[in-house]
Amino acid sequence: MRTRIHLTIAAAVTVTLLAASASHGITVLFLGNNGTPTSGADDSVIAHLQARYGVANVTYKQTSAANNTTDLIGVDVLVTSSTTGSGNIRNKYHDSAVGIVNWEEAVMDSGGGEFGMSSVGMTKSTTTTQLTIDLAHPITQGFAGTIDFAGSGETLNSSSLAGDTFSLASATNGTGAGNSAIFAVETGGAVGTSSPAEGRRVAFPITDNTFHTLTNEGKQLFVQSVDWAADAQGKGFVAPTT
Repeated sequence: MRTRIHLTIAAAVTVTLLAASASHGITVLFLGNNGTPTSGADDSVIAHLQARYGVANVTYKQTSAANNTTDLIGVDVLVTSSTTGSGNIRNKYHDSAVGIVNWEEAVMDSGGGEFGMSSVGMTKSTTTTQLTIDLAHPITQGFAGTIDFAGSGETLNSSSLAGDTFSLASATNGTGAGNSAIFAVETGGAVGTSSPAEGRRVAFPITDNTFHTLTNEGKQLFVQSVDWAADAQGKGFVAPTT
């Protein structure tokens, strides 16, 4: 009887561990400026990613030291911070088959080796605190109308999207009000000069330090952007409950 009980307990523990592993089954590579995530709000970003996907499944690397082929093996989604210089991203990841969430504004437009999602240079705003949801989509699931996005800090928006890029949320107030703020393109969609997109792409409208000021709604839009870029739903990802 005792042996059977021990086996039952062991089986239950195994099931619990497998469930926990399944709930954090998305692998993330996060690229930032420094050797450790200490530049801008990178420390807050990686803590948020680890809380959702598991510490073991989130890797940080200095962008200038990252390899755009070997470092992406086994990675579900690449997250690129604006704390690094655009030259460390340009011509390296635009043709990657891995999904990407990016907030380095200088590679969002249609120059050579860039993501080609905006047909114009990005507008920066220090007065945009709200976004208006433009489209029902997995990234905007649970949101509608106008939401509070950030308490302060710099945000981004585009007055003209390229190719098959679609707007998910627009700036409600501040500089560039009405312009697209969160936008994305599906794998195979037409984009600027590097058409077509080799993987899912999401442009997230923050800069170096803005993540510190995001509201809960803003942070939820962020992780849902990462989920979608990684095809988390298709891979059976179950978000942890809080």
